[in-house]
Order: sequence, then C-alpha cells, then structure tokens
Amino acid sequence: MYYLLFFIFSYYTLGSSWSSDENYFVFVAKRKEPETSSRFGSDAVKSITGGSVSSYEFVDDWGEKYEGTSSLVLVIVSVAEGRARIVTGIDENVYTVGQPIFVPIESGESQRRYRLAYTAWKIGDRRLGMIYCYHRSCSIFTVEVTDLLTNTATDAPVLSHTCVSSTLSLARSPRVFNNAIVFIGREKRLITHNGCMELYAFNLSDNSLERLVDSVENAIDGKFPGIFADQLPRNCVTPDGQIIFCSSYGSKDVVMMLNPATKALSLFSDSILASLNAINASKDNLVEGWNNLLSSSFSIVEMNKNWLILNLSSPNAPSKLVLYDFDTKLAYPQVQSVSASVSFSASLDSLSSYEEKINNITWKTFTYSRESIPMEFILMLPSKDASNVPLIVVPHGGPHSSFSASFLASYAFLCAYLNAAVVLINYRGSTGFGQAGIDSLVANVGKVDVDDCMFSVQKCLELVVDDVCKDCTSGQKIVNPLKIGVVGGSHGGFLSAHLIGQYPEVFKAACMRNPVTNIPAMTTTSDIPDWCWVEATGVYDFDAFLPTPPEISLKMYESSPIRYLSQVKTPTLICLGLKDRRVPPSQGIEYFHFLRSKGVPCKLLTFPEDCHAIDKPKTEAEHWFEIAYWLRVYLNE
Repeated sequence: MYYLLFFIFSYYTLGSSWSSDENYFVFVAKRKEPETSSRFGSDAVKSITGGSVSSYEFVDDWGEKYEGTSSLVLVIVSVAEGRARIVTGIDENVYTVGQPIFVPIESGESQRRYRLAYTAWKIGDRRLGMIYCYHRSCSIFTVEVTDLLTNTATDAPVLSHTCVSSTLSLARSPRVFNNAIVFIGREKRLITHNGCMELYAFNLSDNSLERLVDSVENAIDGKFPGIFADQLPRNCVTPDGQIIFCSSYGSKDVVMMLNPATKALSLFSDSILASLNAINASKDNLVEGWNNLLSSSFSIVEMNKNWLILNLSSPNAPSKLVLYDFDTKLAYPQVQSVSASVSFSASLDSLSSYEEKINNITWKTFTYSRESIPMEFILMLPSKDASNVPLIVVPHGGPHSSFSASFLASYAFLCAYLNAAVVLINYRGSTGFGQAGIDSLVANVGKVDVDDCMFSVQKCLELVVDDVCKDCTSGQKIVNPLKIGVVGGSHGGFLSAHLIGQYPEVFKAACMRNPVTNIPAMTTTSDIPDWCWVEATGVYDFDAFLPTPPEISLKMYESSPIRYLSQVKTPTLICLGLKDRRVPPSQGIEYFHFLRSKGVPCKLLTFPEDCHAIDKPKTEAEHWFEIAYWLRVYLNE
C-alpha cells in the first residue's frame, strides 16, 4: 500500500472500539506522508525544470501535541482474517475523524450487520490547534460497514455516511445507549475554547434527535452549572438504564446521573461519598488523608456490568480508587496504597518527610459572587493552624478551565516545601460556573481575571486561622503580607505577568511557565490565533484567515502584560518549552530580555524537547524544583 497506517490513541482523537461479538476492532490511524524527492542527493530529480519538489512543502497539521498529524482515517481489523480495511467514503480534505464506536444494528437477518458512529472535525481553510480546544466545529456521523467487511474484491466499496447532528454547531463523543447514540453537543456556536455543553440522544429507530440536558446560563446558589466535560465515559449507561458522566461543578469534579425518561439530574457522587462516610464511621477512618471528603473530586475510570471504578482525590490526598457496587449501592475504598521506589539525585532537602507534610495540609474552598457571576478559590495551608506564612498565588491557564479540589502534586509540593499557603483561583471565566461566567471574561482578559486574582489575595490577607481551622481560636492572620509570590502557566503566566506589572508592590517573586505576554505578536505564530482575537476583542471570523488590522492589534496590546512592563520590579523566573506550538517561546524570551534590560532580577530556563505543558518526567520535576528554589530565595529576602 502506498500509504502506511499508524495507530493513533491520543487525548482528543481518542478512539477504539470492539464490535459486540469481538470479531472486529476499529481504531484511528494517520496516513504516512508520501515519499518526497529533491533535485539533490541520491534520489535527485534529474530535470531542473518542472515537477514538484515536495521535500520542503508545508503540510498543515493540528498543532500542539499533534505535530505531523494531518490526515486521519478509520481502520477496522478483522481478528479472524488478520486483515485491516480503511473505512471509505470520508473526504479527508473536508474532515478529520476520531472517537469511533461500533453501534449495534437490530435486525431479523441471519447475517450480522455492523455500523459505526464517529466524530468528524471540519478542516476549513486552516487546521487550527485541536488539543484543549473543545469548540472546534464537529459532527457525529454513522455508517454501516457490513459491505466493507464482507467484501473480498480488491477495490473496496465506497460507503455512504449519515450526519446525525446536522442541526448542531458541534457534536462529539458518541456512545451507545439502548437503540440510540448519546453524545455531547451544542446548538449555539462557541467562540471560546471551552464552554457549557448539552447532552443529546439520536434515536436510531425513528432518526429523531432529542436534547436530554440543556446548557445553563447562570449558576447561582450552588445549583447545577451545566455540563463542562470534554467527553463521556466509554461506558456511560448504568445497569438500570441511567446515564452517568463527569463534569466540573464549581471547584470540584463530580459524577452526575441522568434519568433519560424524566430528564432528572442527580449528583451521583454525593451518594458515593455518603457510603464512604458511613464506612469511615464504622471502620475507624478507613479513607484516611481527607480533611474535607465532601468537597473532594471524582473521575470515572471504568464501568463494567454492576461495578463502577472511580478515582477520588483532594488537595492533600493523592488519588485512590473507589469501587461502587450498583446492586448493594455501597462504595468500597482502596485500602492498600500502591508504592514505588524511585531513585534520583536532587540537591533539595531530603524528600522522605514530604509525604507526612502533604498529609498535614488542610484546605478549604471559598465562594463569592462578583457582579452576579460566581467565582471561587481553594486555599491550601501547610497545617491547620498555620499563621504568618507566605502566600503563593496560582491562577489557572486557559482561561476557560478550572482548578478542582483534587490532588495537584506540584502545588502540594510548594505548600509543603515552602511552608506556605497556596491559593488556587477560579476567576470569572472559569469552567464549572455556567455559560454566563465564561462569557463575562471574553474581551476582558487582563482586567476581570486580574481583578479577581487581587480580590482573592485581599480575602486571603483578611483570613485568620479560625476561618479554616474549626478547633482554633487564636485569631492570628494566616498570610504574611510581605511574602506574596505568584506562579502560573500559559494564561496563568499571562496573569502572573499582569499582576507583577499592575501591582508591583504586592508581589515579591514570580514564576511563569510558557506565559502569554504580548498578544498581538502571537497572532501569526500560535496554532490558535482565534484565542488572541476572542479573548482580547470578542470577535473572530472562523471562515477566513485574515491579517490583524491595526485597531485590533491595539486592543490586543491593551490587554497584554507587556503594556505594564515599565512598572515591573518583581524577581521573575521564566520556564519555556522550545517546542511549544500554543504559546511560542518568543513570548517568554522577549519578556526576559525586556526584564534584564531594566535590571530586574530574572532567569530564563529553556527545555529544548518540551512543548506547552513542560511535562516530560525529568524536565517537569526539574522546573518545579527551580520554581521552589526561586520562591524560597526571594520570598525570604
């Protein structure tokens, strides 16, 4: 075959499925680019005129984490025959595909029939960055593949595909539910990279589309804020016919349960927590380590028949598995922790005592309403009676994402190692608080989010130990106002740079990871130019790739941290992944040169093989150690 196939199993195009009889397996693959030629070298093209020299031809791809991934196909493997077949009939110039599943076909015929459902993302004039961008135009298609699987001829039949979500602006993550396909979708188009989703069911019997869960505009008084999820669990139907899914719910991740007949929603994770609390009471705190179990976060690992496997964690307790039995309605926690011995060399203090220090961390979520939009922050303290300690301010990236009350190793480490309070801020615009919260930040970055960060800092400065520790009556202030630092990555780095520019007297140290510092300079170099337009101006034409007009560039500049550069005096550490396609390294490098020219203490770390996340095991650990050192030095000056 002229094109070779490579198995793709990644976060966004995640997709593989067995047929119910386990005779066939479908997965996502990418085509190997055709062999290229040059006029020089052993494969030289003899003619100096005419022909195509494609060795240096630009090939569009899907950006960050998908470098070199351009054209994707669905491949079905026959277990019995050991033969692979590409699903035909998909125009690879129009769509890229992923998330395939086998969907049963009910018929009285003796021969078994096979059908697929899958997600198809529209390519348009340009492939924009895919990962973390849940607003890309996509649809759910179905196709019967029986003829393809039973065909023995050399030429495969061209299959006919049917869009089952044609009335929606986006639809993804198809799953089987009885004689229907359920999926996440949205009728009204999103311009932000994330937002409140809806749940739909397409009835295969009468080809009707029904909305099961609507989007939520305003989430007040702790009510259900809508679905904030990138995909549904692989198995999402309970033994009694309910649909379960994970979603952000304020500052925690929860499991929701939907009765499709009545469309009634319930917070299923509360039932699980009630069972765990009962076990704790009867088994002498079997689930140890949580000081606030009811606000901890869940994620679904897998569901098989009557059993549901979940992951439960909180800011001071690493992940533990929980097994839920649908028959008995009881939850069983993981009793024995899994330990591993890791050998490494580091000049930090001995880390052997940090497990105990992390267990001593206490935390609490604080909720506020600002201009009728909810926002929250999670405050972590090194001990329940901590007082007069440094404060590390941490705004999240995105900006349309959120911190959940789950275990985040890097911030638990900073809290324990620096004996500092850490505040994780879910400013307005974060996910898990309704669509109105998302929209409130559009065209207001550098203002609304910065204001919420400073609001959170002020609230932390006002808190006394008694506000967090029920048994304490000292009245001592928790935070030392002379020892405040800020740490952030991506949009969190953007906010870190804003904070030290707009409030130079407040912050004594800053650490930024792949920060956005100069929005107009990023429009032609990022894999998501739409982010620059939408977050700074509130508009973007997804159907045309056009130059940025001067008036738009001015709005972007006015939203950028670089606008406040002349006021910066905070010692700043910058960490960059040099293969970052999302926020080009030039952003941090430019900012570093500006700081150094001003005489501001600064340091630049570059990681040649890392992309936006800086998440290779060695470099991830290395740069967090550097961050800890930087904060320890400058917060104690």
